[in-house]
Amino acid sequence: TSLACLFIATSAGYAFSRFRFRGRDAGLIFLLALQSFPGVLSLVPIAQLLSAVGLYRSHIGLVLAYTSRTLVFTTWLMKGYCDTIPMDLEEAGMIDGAGPIQSFLLIGLPLMKPALAVTALLSFMAGWGEWVLASVLIPAPDDMKTVMVGMYQIANEISIPWGYFAAGTVIIIIPVLFVFLFMQRYLQSGLT
Repeated sequence: TSLACLFIATSAGYAFSRFRFRGRDAGLIFLLALQSFPGVLSLVPIAQLLSAVGLYRSHIGLVLAYTSRTLVFTTWLMKGYCDTIPMDLEEAGMIDGAGPIQSFLLIGLPLMKPALAVTALLSFMAGWGEWVLASVLIPAPDDMKTVMVGMYQIANEISIPWGYFAAGTVIIIIPVLFVFLFMQRYLQSGLT
């Protein structure tokens, strides 16, 4: 989910920020309208779409569903950050012989590192900590369920095994902590 959101949101955010094209404003308003739509109402259509293409009860379908929910926010996040980067830097690169793609890859992306780190962290946390979609889209055996659905099953029984529940909570926190620690230097460089 993080990789898909980074790739698509970075490209879309840069395009919405830098290029003037027909439908740009309508596209931004459409994304904003999608963000205000409650995600729970989209459960049945998402399940039907994934079932129609054969991805229901699969992790790939779940990743696609997470990406579609997170992509709107991350695109707006990247667009807002790209707006703060001066176009003069990219124009200077184009004067020196860089094309639009080179300008994006060699000048724009390095300047976007803080926003890329925040986007990666938020999209990872959105997919990792989500329970509703995972419980609906993967009603499969226990080896297919996500960690959050498994934690809910532990806590949903008559007597809650608090030791297992606490150990599971620590296990859930560890990947988020590692991703945050890896991205921390980029977050700090963005603050300065």
